[in-house]
Amino acid sequence: TGDLKIERIESGKINISSNNYSVHDNKLFMSWNAQKDLMIGESDVLFTLVFKAQNSGQLINQFDLMKDLNPEIYDENLDVIGLDLDMRNAVTGEFTLYQNTPNPFTNDTEISFNLPKAGSVTITVFDVTGKVIYSRSGEFAKGMNSVKMSKDDLNNISGVLYYKVENESNMAVKKMILLAK
Repeated sequence: TGDLKIERIESGKINISSNNYSVHDNKLFMSWNAQKDLMIGESDVLFTLVFKAQNSGQLINQFDLMKDLNPEIYDENLDVIGLDLDMRNAVTGEFTLYQNTPNPFTNDTEISFNLPKAGSVTITVFDVTGKVIYSRSGEFAKGMNSVKMSKDDLNNISGVLYYKVENESNMAVKKMILLAK
């Protein structure tokens, strides 16, 4: 319904790009394929849909798989496997650091995190040797927050980088890749 707005799609076991989905009339259409078999475990997350609530309500009532479009997955023998939604409330009262999007990136990326309470946060980006190449501290609100950064903010240092988000009682680190143009 119009109560949810899709914020982003985060890759999990499969890499999702803008070529794999489109949104029309507030409906998300997705298709993904691979040239080679991909081993997927029972607990593997394929991808994550991140929504922003436009109004209050119960998440379970906000969307559904459209059964008339045959939501399904095929195995290596082209046998049909059913597709299920796993509903999770990602914006909880917990500190959470999300994967930057897009990743890898060539110009700009966005780092999102959830805070259990408002407060001071430091975001640090460093290279594989541990050298700090970007640091920013500021006050952030309770709930979902995001910070955009450009390759210029990162001194145009391409390759594998790590970003750390920390507050007074929590810290998390994730890896990102800046591609050279």
